[in-house]
Amino acid sequence: MSDPILIVDDEPELTRALATFLSLRGIESDTESDPNQAIERIAEGNYQVVLLDIIMPHKDGLEVLREVKNLKPNTEVVMMTANSTMERVKQARELGASDFILKPFADLEQMGNIVLLTVERVERWDAVMVQSPEL
Repeated sequence: MSDPILIVDDEPELTRALATFLSLRGIESDTESDPNQAIERIAEGNYQVVLLDIIMPHKDGLEVLREVKNLKPNTEVVMMTANSTMERVKQARELGASDFILKPFADLEQMGNIVLLTVERVERWDAVMVQSPEL
């Protein structure tokens, strides 16, 4: 994937650690700790995959998800949270989240695989669109 993914979490240390971990797996990423700035970056950029925390100060991750899907409907959003209810998980799915990861990441490999599979899915769709532009 030539475009980086965007990691959005209000804990800058976590976003840096995730970016480093994903870089070792060949996935480049940008990080953002302010949800409003993240929305601006998504609007102006070409992020096809976003890792998004649900619980953040200033703006709820579900609201960010809603805005991302309004701005860029084809962007894949993987939600992350340490504290959530089944209702919030259902809302995330209904709003278009492609996956859900619980924090703390008990199994970093599983988290990495979820991100990698999401990136690979985007790449497959991109390949289909390039081969069949009339679709």
